[in-house]
Amino acid sequence: MTCAPFSTAIPDYAFPSTAEEPDASNVQNGMKVVHKSFGEGTVRVKRSEPGYIFVRFPSGGEKQFRIPDAFENGFLRLKN
Repeated sequence: MTCAPFSTAIPDYAFPSTAEEPDASNVQNGMKVVHKSFGEGTVRVKRSEPGYIFVRFPSGGEKQFRIPDAFENGFLRLKN
């Protein structure tokens, strides 16, 4: 019985991006963000205390995220 050869290639997603990410502390109302499940959305409200933003998604209504955690943990990214 013969087995298929094992690939030792490491996928690109296994490594963090070396490109500099935009600073999440500069998020402003009206900015575009991308969520890994909901897709592209628009920041509706930014509250400095206690550090939350509300994002409106065309497909999923409005969601609340804690910043900078949502960016640091990879749930949100600023759209370039």
